Amino acid sequence: MNGPADDPRRTMDAGATIPTFAARTAFAEALLTLMAEGPLTVTMEANAENTSWLTENMWVDVHGESDELLVVGAHTDSVAAGPGINDNGSGTALGLELALLAQQRLQEGGEPYPLTLRFAFWGAEELGLLGSFHYVESLDSAALDRHVANLNFDMLASPNGARFVYDGDGSADLGGFPAPLGSAEIESLFTDHFDGRSMPYEPTAFDGRSDYGPFILAGIPAGGLFSGAEQVKSASLAETYGGEASSPLDACYHRACDTRDNIDPTLYFELAEAAAVATETLAESGPFWSTPGFRPARGLPPGPSPLPYHGGCDRGAPRY
Repeated sequence: MNGPADDPRRTMDAGATIPTFAARTAFAEALLTLMAEGPLTVTMEANAENTSWLTENMWVDVHGESDELLVVGAHTDSVAAGPGINDNGSGTALGLELALLAQQRLQEGGEPYPLTLRFAFWGAEELGLLGSFHYVESLDSAALDRHVANLNFDMLASPNGARFVYDGDGSADLGGFPAPLGSAEIESLFTDHFDGRSMPYEPTAFDGRSDYGPFILAGIPAGGLFSGAEQVKSASLAETYGGEASSPLDACYHRACDTRDNIDPTLYFELAEAAAVATETLAESGPFWSTPGFRPARGLPPGPSPLPYHGGCDRGAPRY
C-alpha cells in the first residue's frame, strides 16, 4: 500500500521485525476467558505474503449551478472471502442509478441543481477506508470548503435487516464519532421520509466502519442508510421488521454466500427510495448550506485517524 510507513491508515511496514497478528472479537474474548482461569500459552503460525495492489477511486459529476459539491458515495470493493453483492454491490448499484437519474434530468431539459452532484465509488474500503481517505487528504482548503455534504450508502439489502439511519444529531447516545454541524439536518431528511410513510427506522452510530469517516473527520456533514451486518437481530427488531431474532442481520456478511440470493429486494427498494429523495432534496437546497456560520473550519487532523474502527471490519476490532 502507498503512504508513509508511519501512517497506519495506509500501510503496514514490511520491514518490521515484530510479528503482528489481528484477531476477531470472538477469538479475543475466548482468549480473555481462558486467561482469567490461569496462565495460558498460545502458539500461533502465520503464512503471509506482502503484496502491492493498485486500486482507484472513480467518480462522475453532474454539474449544477455552482461548483459546491454534494458527494454521494459507495465502496466498490469486497473481501477476498466473497463476491460482496450486499456489501457493497447494493450501495454501488444505487449510486449508479442515482447518477443516471440525475443526468437524465438534464438531458430531458430539467434545470440544473443548485449543487453539483459527485457520485463517488471508493476503492479499498475494506482495507481501512483507503480510497476515501486518499480523496479527502488530497483536497486543499479551498476544495474542502466546496464540499457541502457526504451521503454514504454501504449495505442496503440485508436479508434479515432493518432500516438504520446514521445518528446525525447524536440524540440516540450510541457513542461513535461526533457528527459535524449539518449532519442532524441530513438525518432528518431520511427520518422525515420514513415518518411520512409510517415506516419504522432505527438510529446507527458513526462508528468509523465506512467511507463517511474521512468526511466527518474533516468537518463535512454526513449521513446515510444501512441495513445491518453481522449484528444479531434482537427480538424487538424482529417484531418490528419481521425476520429471525437471534440471527445476524446479514448472515453472509464477509462470506462466500454474499451473492445475488443474499438480498431483501423490498428493504432494498425502501432504502433506495429514501436515498433518492434525500439526494435530490440536498441537491436542491444549495442556499441552506450557504448560511453564514454554518461551516466550521475544515481539514483532517494531523497524524493517524482517531476513528475507532477499521473500515469494513469486525465491529469489535479497534482500529489502532
